[in-house]
Amino acid sequence: MKKVFLMLSNGAFMPSSSEPYFNNMKVDQTLMNEIKGLGGLSKNQELYIHYMIKKIIGYAELGFIKGTRKISVLDISWLGTYGECPETCQLHHIGKYDNMCYVKLRKDIDYCEGRYLPKGTIIGTLNEDPFPAVKNPYIYRELLDPDNYGAPHYTLDFVNKKINEALPGRNLWAKADDLDFLSIYDLDILPHMKTY
Repeated sequence: MKKVFLMLSNGAFMPSSSEPYFNNMKVDQTLMNEIKGLGGLSKNQELYIHYMIKKIIGYAELGFIKGTRKISVLDISWLGTYGECPETCQLHHIGKYDNMCYVKLRKDIDYCEGRYLPKGTIIGTLNEDPFPAVKNPYIYRELLDPDNYGAPHYTLDFVNKKINEALPGRNLWAKADDLDFLSIYDLDILPHMKTY
């Protein structure tokens, strides 16, 4: 069976069929209308953004409001948590809450294309896949990681606007690294992490 793809104005290829993962998703119609107003997104991408906004808000509540430690970063990834490290590691395991591990940096680190975190930074980590198990993930990855794919920034800006509206008084910034990591930063502590 041959797949049909449509070329969008932003250069992305989109499958012309609907994404089954979103078939039974509960949709907040007010939020969906705002997402539709962004323009330039397929129906599947609109549903993906809706899903990710709700998911990221839940993660932010867990990490920055409900947790037992004040963190500067929450990293969520299917690749695992930082957890226990040997003494030579740059990280020191300092606790656990729910499924979240807390680590503290032993020294300044600069990794992941300029992600600089100073010594003493406390990171919360969750070992799970934050992204929906869609059939064609490549059509969504640019939405929360625009610079990695030469895509516009308006979708990521919108997602972060909605997170901060849902959690007033917080200054958070979420960004994906491909579909491997989702990071949420406290910009009051790490203002330089507001990057694309």
